[in-house]
Amino acid sequence: MLLLLLNVNPVIMSDECTTKFVYHLKKIEHDARRAATYSGDSHHKFLLGHMIVFRMHINKSKDYLEKYEKVYRDCGLLCETTSRMKRWHRLAIEEIHRVKDDIQHSKRSYRDLVSHARRKLNHLKKQALSRARDAIDEYNHCIRY
Repeated sequence: MLLLLLNVNPVIMSDECTTKFVYHLKKIEHDARRAATYSGDSHHKFLLGHMIVFRMHINKSKDYLEKYEKVYRDCGLLCETTSRMKRWHRLAIEEIHRVKDDIQHSKRSYRDLVSHARRKLNHLKKQALSRARDAIDEYNHCIRY
């Protein structure tokens, strides 16, 4: 009755309310999807960075072992005790130990990253629910008046 007094068509008003409601829901969905995508990209970049470091250490170790094997093939057991051969062997082992240490460090760091992301996504979930309730309330209010 109020709509008739205001010279407003109830069907148009309902369409306008529905359009606003759908817009709010799409916005909530878009924001949540963007936050989740950002979180996933962050994890992906973290893992790629660590894999690059692992590969770098492993390649260095491989280079030292190839040098060692090349000299060992040419000279045999006599050259195995030279300081150069010992150094290459030691450096190769050190690089492998660095990879092991880096793996432990990256596991701890990734666990922290996942924990933080879980808290952040739970917060975003609560925000999305709150915004959805607000959109529903606004829709109900719009329909009534």
